[in-house]
Amino acid sequence: MSANQDPEERLRRIEQILASSPTDGSRARGADRDVLEVLLASVMTDRINQTIAELERGAKVDAVDTVAMRLLLTDYAAAVACLRTVARTTEQRLDDLADAIRGGNRIVDHAQSRERKGGGA
Repeated sequence: MSANQDPEERLRRIEQILASSPTDGSRARGADRDVLEVLLASVMTDRINQTIAELERGAKVDAVDTVAMRLLLTDYAAAVACLRTVARTTEQRLDDLADAIRGGNRIVDHAQSRERKGGGA
């Protein structure tokens, strides 16, 4: 069994992956950051990629692979939940902006209509 296949070594690498920070936290810092930026920065893409790489090393499925697969599924589930929240929030923001634009269009249309009728401002 090679050093890459040693279960203890592979388990140590999994522990390091678990201990790693979610992603580059600097993207999410600052008081002026949008909540969605913070949420997106929390998606553990680096950890997912590292776990996939670790799974690709093994030739046969063993207990370490089982742990890595559970980690991967947990990270995927968290990422999907996060991305769904971002999508719902973005959709709501777009709906709110569309309402504001429609309201602005009504105001402009009303003002143009009054101007055409000679009412002026």
